[in-house]
Amino acid sequence: MKNRKTALKHAVPAAPVNPHGILDSLEKLVRKNKNIIAGFMIAVIAATAVYAAAMHAQNKKRQQQLAGLFTAELAVAAAQDFSLKPLEDFARQNISNDEGVWAYFTLGNAQYQLKDYANAQQAFKQVMEKGNKETASLAEVSLIAAQIAAKDYNAAIAQAESFAAKYPAHFALAQVKHHKALAQELAGQKAAAKEGYTQITADYPNTYYAVFAQARLTEMK
Repeated sequence: MKNRKTALKHAVPAAPVNPHGILDSLEKLVRKNKNIIAGFMIAVIAATAVYAAAMHAQNKKRQQQLAGLFTAELAVAAAQDFSLKPLEDFARQNISNDEGVWAYFTLGNAQYQLKDYANAQQAFKQVMEKGNKETASLAEVSLIAAQIAAKDYNAAIAQAESFAAKYPAHFALAQVKHHKALAQELAGQKAAAKEGYTQITADYPNTYYAVFAQARLTEMK
């Protein structure tokens, strides 16, 4: 950790390493489908930017809170030992406002990338509890990914089903269905996983998720 120099990135969590070679297959697909994936990542970055703009109210107090969030994020990036303490402190002290909630979301993503999946899950749960509907739903998607990374596949499956019931028209529903099918496959529920992957290819053709789903179906034959 102390020698880690690569900057943390805010990104959608990737599939976990597993003994079945699934990650290797996904990485090969990434190389072959750069345009689809690039478009997907641009959408994620744009969504983050829209959130930041929406949260920037014109009153002085809100401006100070947003500035505090950015300062905490910069402190993490500048720390030689990559300590997340500035962000943790800000999140804990400001959990009653939107900036504190978003700090927890950023913290969860950072912890995920550092493979601290247990604490990442706790951060995402804070967002789900304290955030508005939009922010809470994004945190729930990340929570499912963290559960998969922690190999808690049954929890991920249950969370994905809960998400689909609450948000049947959510823009991230394809991602959640992908997470669910992957969790089912890793849990040994092959028939359910195949059904999930098949549904993804039918409902979301020509997308990032359809590419992966088709690859898994081919691999599982």
